[in-house]
Amino acid sequence: MMKFKSSKKRYGLVTVTLHWLTVFAVVSLFVTGLIMTGEIDSMQKTGLYRFHVGAGMLMLLIVILRCVWVFIDETPDPPEHMTHFRLILFKADHYLIYAAMFIIIATGIGTLVYSGLGITPGRVAPNMILTNTPPSIAHGMTTKCLAVLAGIHVAGVLSYQLTKSDVLSRMGITWFNRGGNSDG
Repeated sequence: MMKFKSSKKRYGLVTVTLHWLTVFAVVSLFVTGLIMTGEIDSMQKTGLYRFHVGAGMLMLLIVILRCVWVFIDETPDPPEHMTHFRLILFKADHYLIYAAMFIIIATGIGTLVYSGLGITPGRVAPNMILTNTPPSIAHGMTTKCLAVLAGIHVAGVLSYQLTKSDVLSRMGITWFNRGGNSDG
């Protein structure tokens, strides 16, 4: 059974839950962002915009909780056999992911405010969003950067999982165990 807080070997229930909520929120926001900016029915588009804004506000809460939890919880030691260079890349990718998430949230809010809508999801309509503004452009660009950073993160984790040790079990994925070579 997973412990509430992290240990030296693995992440705890709160960290794992916040991580997977973040993943779900980022994927949901990315997919709805792609769909809502395409050519779809106006009622569907309005619903997606409102969902996107509401989910973005939820994302803000999740990211704040994650940042606060970092100061409360213990951080596990790096996985076995991780080189110093790879550890630097791992940490840099995480910091950049957090920076991108904060920028995306800030520019999303900035787009709404710049458009005169405030931050209430129920007031959002696609025809009211000003899309060629600095916050909107930054929002789109930073979203693409986050997609690249997340891809690097997933590639790094899978590469390490398949060649070095069972790092996925540290984040609650125990069914991908490499047959006894576990970091926790």
